[in-house]
Amino acid sequence: MKRTTAVRNGLAALLLSAAISAGAAEKKHTFEDDVMPILRNRCLKCHNANDVKGGLDLSSFSAALRGGAGGEILNGGDPEGSKLFNVVTQAEEPTMPPNSGPIAAGEIDILRKWIAGGLLETSGSKAIKSNKPKMDLAVGAGDIGKPKGPPAMPKDWLLEPFVRTERNNAILTMAHSPWAPLVALGDEKQVLLYNTDSLELAGVIPFAEGFPTDIKFSRNGKLLLVGGCRVRRTCHSGRRRVRLRAGGGYQRRSEIYRARRTEQVGEGL
Repeated sequence: MKRTTAVRNGLAALLLSAAISAGAAEKKHTFEDDVMPILRNRCLKCHNANDVKGGLDLSSFSAALRGGAGGEILNGGDPEGSKLFNVVTQAEEPTMPPNSGPIAAGEIDILRKWIAGGLLETSGSKAIKSNKPKMDLAVGAGDIGKPKGPPAMPKDWLLEPFVRTERNNAILTMAHSPWAPLVALGDEKQVLLYNTDSLELAGVIPFAEGFPTDIKFSRNGKLLLVGGCRVRRTCHSGRRRVRLRAGGGYQRRSEIYRARRTEQVGEGL
């Protein structure tokens, strides 16, 4: 009898433990319950409805989804493809919070799980998954010559220089699109793209790795590869690959000198 009771107690304990584990595994991270406290503590001083630094307001769920002056900052289901996640982990510049180390590991984990879980606003919300196409770098017949339709040009890119220097720097490297009126110029911690027809700035690509020393367009003009150094004397500590689109816009891929922000080949952007 005692043995039977012990077995029953043991089974009850196992079932209770399994139920607790299952409940923990089903924890849903939401904007209201989990993310907003982090933003309130870390970000709202500069990114609120009254002080919209960089065009970014993080004081509400809808405002966070809209993003800022540089575009969307959240990519549902893809933490590493979300600018918000990359800047708070300091994998991408401008690092946040400014003039500070990365936020606590526990807070980073919450943000990662919230984005990966589909950007839930509340526990009853439906997950938001990104419908952005994955960057396909496979070379096909249409990738080695003149593209069909209009050539790829940047549209709605960042137009504010990432770095402003007291004096003009020498151009470190330069490349021209083979099909579009577009030239890319390497500058300190950034690549500047100019429309050669209008002579206007068409876009800015931050290059947090340092000094871009090599820029090349793909044969169809849809990809831009940037290589460079942390300081002028060292080589290839970071590379970045950017995809241009015919209708404007771009994808970014980051891998730091693994050689997936902007579609950097360096980690960030």
